[in-house]
Amino acid sequence: MSGIYYVEAHMNCHECKKEIVKSNGIGTGYGLNDKKQRICYACCAVEDKKWMDEKGLTSLYFIENGNGMKVTNWPASLEYPIIEHSKSRHNWGLTRTDFWFNDHKGNRWWGYHIGEWTQLARCQRVKNI
Repeated sequence: MSGIYYVEAHMNCHECKKEIVKSNGIGTGYGLNDKKQRICYACCAVEDKKWMDEKGLTSLYFIENGNGMKVTNWPASLEYPIIEHSKSRHNWGLTRTDFWFNDHKGNRWWGYHIGEWTQLARCQRVKNI
């Protein structure tokens, strides 16, 4: 049956076992872990924190609006305020924003975002001074 997708009426998070509720927005209400198991947005944040702790590298979404700047994970269940930033021109003729934030353990991170039409930002943990 190509083009037809079955959506379960009731799904539970593989990690915390709570019922996954679809949001009113365009989100699904769940993410997939590395084993393709459905996990709720809150557990997505836990998994993302583990990844950051282990790898020291991650991709997050750069948000700049009237409320300031922050980085979030995909469902925005993990969020860090940007504490310092600088803007410059990228060699592609786009804006480059370098920024710094502290994670859930107080570790300092640096990241950069390029352009005006995307939110994807590369981030890495830096040594605390």
